Amino acid sequence: MRIPAKNTRGSRRSFFSLPKFPDILSDAPSSLMSKKYTERRQLGYSPVQMFNLVADIDNYHHFVPWCASSTVFTSRYIDNESEPHLRSRTMLAELGVGFKAFNERYTSEVTCVPYSTVKAVASNSQLFKILINEWHFLPHPDNPRMSLVNFHIDFEFKSIIYAQMSTAFFEQVSQAMVEAFERRARHVYGLPAGVSKLLMVDGKAVS
Repeated sequence: MRIPAKNTRGSRRSFFSLPKFPDILSDAPSSLMSKKYTERRQLGYSPVQMFNLVADIDNYHHFVPWCASSTVFTSRYIDNESEPHLRSRTMLAELGVGFKAFNERYTSEVTCVPYSTVKAVASNSQLFKILINEWHFLPHPDNPRMSLVNFHIDFEFKSIIYAQMSTAFFEQVSQAMVEAFERRARHVYGLPAGVSKLLMVDGKAVS
């Protein structure tokens, strides 16, 4: 089951530009400007199922936390000579996020390697100097209908003002991301094949 990929909300005009601040504010310590978050989770859905959901960017606005719009503008495939049926795909998309007074649109270049990785690198962002997120999908060693999913996000703000305004929001989004895709999987595919479990956060095992 797949929801049609056409996004009818891509033309929303409710977003506004954040104010520009002096460049000198970008000299703040990197610990304040940049954040990283990594988690590993056992999910009751296969790597193929989870990959297809993460690669379905046109539908992000239906379920990704605080994603207000998601539109893929261009898409191209890259041939795989050794495995022709597994062609990589590169997309250029525009994503809009909104939360209370915070609103931002940015372009993201997304590279999808079936059925193992999805990497998105943002550009044209007024808020971020760096915004990268990566997904890695591995088969579960005990059940091929389940997977081990690694999610990593790395972001650096352009100014200390933006960092102070937005850090708490983006930490909340980062921590909720995999759970959002798990709920989407249940909606699209039905009941999971096994118990889901958070295994690691920022390299530390979760008991």
